[in-house]
Amino acid sequence: MDTILKTKNLTKKYHNQLAVNNVNMEIKQGDIYGLVGKNGAGKTTLLRMISGLTMPSSGEIDLFNETSSQGLNKSRMRTGAIIETPSFFPYLSAKKNLEYYRIQRGIAEKDSIDYALKIVGLHDTGNKKFKNFSLGMKQRLGLALTIMSSPDILILDEPINGLDPTGIVEFREILLKLNRERNTTILISSHILSELSQLATTYGFIHNGVFLEQLSSEELSNKCRKALAIKVSDTAKAAAIIERELGSSEYEILNDNEIKLYDLMNVPEKVSKVLINNNIMLYSMSSEGVNLENYFINLIGGGHNA
Repeated sequence: MDTILKTKNLTKKYHNQLAVNNVNMEIKQGDIYGLVGKNGAGKTTLLRMISGLTMPSSGEIDLFNETSSQGLNKSRMRTGAIIETPSFFPYLSAKKNLEYYRIQRGIAEKDSIDYALKIVGLHDTGNKKFKNFSLGMKQRLGLALTIMSSPDILILDEPINGLDPTGIVEFREILLKLNRERNTTILISSHILSELSQLATTYGFIHNGVFLEQLSSEELSNKCRKALAIKVSDTAKAAAIIERELGSSEYEILNDNEIKLYDLMNVPEKVSKVLINNNIMLYSMSSEGVNLENYFINLIGGGHNA
């Protein structure tokens, strides 16, 4: 897949405070990229720089192979962003609000409004005024505004913040639909990690302005995978016994004394008995595995910093 967004040592400094510090991230076409971080971690500042709302102090943004100011302005016409809550007219309907923005932004296709409203499920709201919309409906109208121009990449800052569970599910389904049917790339920030885990194909972790790590969903799943952590006297011999007598090759040797076994989780006593019967000194055995929240907490330094 083609890389459509890349940052190189991207930095933003406010007075003496580094809000974003030398961030290097890469997003490929078709990704749903989950930007993970606590409130105040630098997510919004990073997205504002990518969207052109804030100028970097230093570093480079490469968007659709453009890095110059003029080139980036051109590339940003292919993006749709919700960084701050869009302003809508309270006494106008969804359709009339979008018509105002269509004219203001010079979008020629009049059917872009009906297309956007249908995608977000607001096509049947008729003359209902914006001021009477639920929060979920308001969030979806904001998304409709961003997709009227059929952007290649959506940049969304905490779009599900404040939504009830039903609203979150609805919003998630819309994003998945855009990604699957139109191959829209999505960069979405959130501190609701359980929700990101149902969307993202790639994750970037940021903490105190520092970009800690970028992982595919497969790599993260492997790191969070449940396993039996076994400490023994001889891992090479233990691995051979596990293969021969337990019929498993789902293991990883970490060092001379530790091995992770990714199956047989429900019969640890069987594993220990086979190892001991084959003269393997078994020091300890425990079940381990973390979810996305715990992985992030561990990544930023444990509960003390969480």
